Amino acid sequence: MSLYFQPRNIVLNSLAITAAGGDVTVAQGVVYLGTNRLGRYLDLTQKSWVKQTGISSQTNGVVTYTPTNPLNSTTYGFTLNQVNPSATGTMPDITTKLITITTPATGSITATTISDQFKNEFFSTGSNGFNVTVNATGAGTVVITAAAGYPFIWGSWYSGGVAGDLINTTLGIATRGLPADLIAAGVPSATASAALYTLYAGQNKEMTGFNNTMQINQPEEVFVWISESMTGYAALITRMDELMNSYAAGGTAVDPLIVENI
Repeated sequence: MSLYFQPRNIVLNSLAITAAGGDVTVAQGVVYLGTNRLGRYLDLTQKSWVKQTGISSQTNGVVTYTPTNPLNSTTYGFTLNQVNPSATGTMPDITTKLITITTPATGSITATTISDQFKNEFFSTGSNGFNVTVNATGAGTVVITAAAGYPFIWGSWYSGGVAGDLINTTLGIATRGLPADLIAAGVPSATASAALYTLYAGQNKEMTGFNNTMQINQPEEVFVWISESMTGYAALITRMDELMNSYAAGGTAVDPLIVENI
């Protein structure tokens, strides 16, 4: 027997939330987040409701190298490392290469000429075994950015090169839950646009409907995805946690509007 109730996803990338509740309203057992109806006869205190934080989309790692003390006939370099995803149940591979250049014996040497030499000699014909992109020539810094699907990249020193400023500017973060889970749940990819979400997931009280001519009752599954970069995020999380305890906004007293129809 097929049931007609489908899981409901509410994705909040922006909402005007204040410490007192803002766009969170409760009326006759119905909770609204802005114009989104979160649930009728909602009981967020049910064990079926859970909260999960830090659900993330991918962040590509970035390594920057700025040569210092520009000299002729001098070797500059660093080691670049990248994790390559593996099949389930197998260890990932790590690509590690020593990246060095030796400056010409004559001519003007600057941080820009050294950076350009790195780009032209090591990255001119592609990524040289790495899944990365590199910034264009004409700048005094080499910026190496991990490609999609290969977020973990970092640089380290080796003893034979002249020092420069080597910085692991951005740490890579692998996709965990988003946007893949949202898209798989039927949410348009453009809607699942934030890098980090907090998820509230659970079931409302049973809803009544009909399958052919037979009445059926089934809990409604609800997933609320809250962008952690939205204005008012902290206030909204506070209010959602209050709702999970059936509290009125800004306190620890039970809100009769929530529990009256439970």
